[in-house]
Amino acid sequence: MEIGATTLKHNWKVRLISIFLYGVPYATLLSLFELIGGEPFGAFWKFAVQGLLFGVLMTFTMSLAAKKSVNSASKKLTEEVAATLSTTDVIALEGPASLFKGAVAIGGRLFVTQTHIIFKGHKGNFQKGFTYIPLDTVASVSPRKTFKLIANGIDITTHMGEVFEFVVNDRDVWLKELQDRL
Repeated sequence: MEIGATTLKHNWKVRLISIFLYGVPYATLLSLFELIGGEPFGAFWKFAVQGLLFGVLMTFTMSLAAKKSVNSASKKLTEEVAATLSTTDVIALEGPASLFKGAVAIGGRLFVTQTHIIFKGHKGNFQKGFTYIPLDTVASVSPRKTFKLIANGIDITTHMGEVFEFVVNDRDVWLKELQDRL
């Protein structure tokens, strides 16, 4: 089962905020360039319309680009992990996640198989490689809050006392799956 693999469908509020966040700085820069260039300040509406059009264009362009890049990167990571598994080990659950190592969050994908919890960072990270946690070494799995505010994290503690801190989508699904396997 794959969790959080599809990009979020943005509702109209998110799109309006994106349009605003792209358009206002653009319109502000245009007006500053006009003032610096010695031109008399033009009509407010000229910059407002240009900012609005830029905001709409960027919102939809970035949304499409993000969807395409996320889907292709996810597929590649899944193929890399599947290639390392034995023929009897099957991926039961997977999804995007971040692994905290100290103050650094490493983005990638988290996988649960019959025997392991596997994290593979994506190519944009400085820290490369796989993190393998054999299920028989896991002492506990517990929920956590990221920055003590956002309820989207899980802690995996091994019998040796090592703690792995993950940020995941659909935390409750991950917790249930992992606790069922312990």
